[in-house]
Amino acid sequence: KKSGNHLGTKYDPFPEINDAVAAIKSDNVTLYLKGSFVLDKPFTISTNCTILGDENTRLNFTSNSLLVIENANVTMKDCILEKQVPQTGDVLQKNLLRIYDSSFIASNCEFVCYFDFSGSCISSKNSSITLENTGLSIHAFSYAAAINAENTQLKLFNVRASSSAKTAVGISAANNTCIVDNSEIKVIGSYTRACEFLAVVWDFQNTSFISRNAISSKPAIWMDSFSTKNVD
Repeated sequence: KKSGNHLGTKYDPFPEINDAVAAIKSDNVTLYLKGSFVLDKPFTISTNCTILGDENTRLNFTSNSLLVIENANVTMKDCILEKQVPQTGDVLQKNLLRIYDSSFIASNCEFVCYFDFSGSCISSKNSSITLENTGLSIHAFSYAAAINAENTQLKLFNVRASSSAKTAVGISAANNTCIVDNSEIKVIGSYTRACEFLAVVWDFQNTSFISRNAISSKPAIWMDSFSTKNVD
């Protein structure tokens, strides 16, 4: 779909984020993005689409912006998403990506967050998330989680997740199914958990957990009595 002077195709990608925003209002579009983009307000996707970068495609979100996916099926490949929040005194949790009632698939992507106080890279409700060959990294002062998911189907394959804060969590999930294979979850802080599960059915294969700087040793996976291992 043409927007401005560009088609948004592989050989004529969108050079401006406003072109992509206009094109994405149509359903079932494939967007090709090339270069670096700065988003200074929330970017909401509510139509089915595919977003393709070139491994150097970078979406930089300012303090007041984030990517929101709602009621849509979205696939993203070869993109870097980054958000930095300077010291603001705001203690509310922040996100880079929020997903509601949607399906999200990311392949060969990087999600990077530097938050002043607390937050999570990805927050989801009533959705499904599949990550492949993808990295998540978050640093905050008080609390950080790479993924915070509620009533969400999580599938992670060859994923690197790193969380650093006073309280650092890799995956925080409730009422979910969670499958993780060939991945690494690293947590750095005084109080760390690779995973915390409430009513989650989970299965981990070929996955390593790394904890650094913790005050005391804790189980890598904490779960309540309603959580069970193995999805089968």
